[in-house]
Amino acid sequence: MEIKYEIRYEEEVIRKHIPALSTSVKTLIKRAIEEPLMVDPVGLGKPLRL
Repeated sequence: MEIKYEIRYEEEVIRKHIPALSTSVKTLIKRAIEEPLMVDPVGLGKPLRL
């Protein structure tokens, strides 16, 4: 059974921050966030916790 994950961005990030970035930076950030998180969000989230 395949588990599907969904990534949600904060509204302010979508409206304010992302449009200010160049296309190449948007692509780099999207890959860095979405590709690893779609595979193992739980495992990747652990190092972010304090």
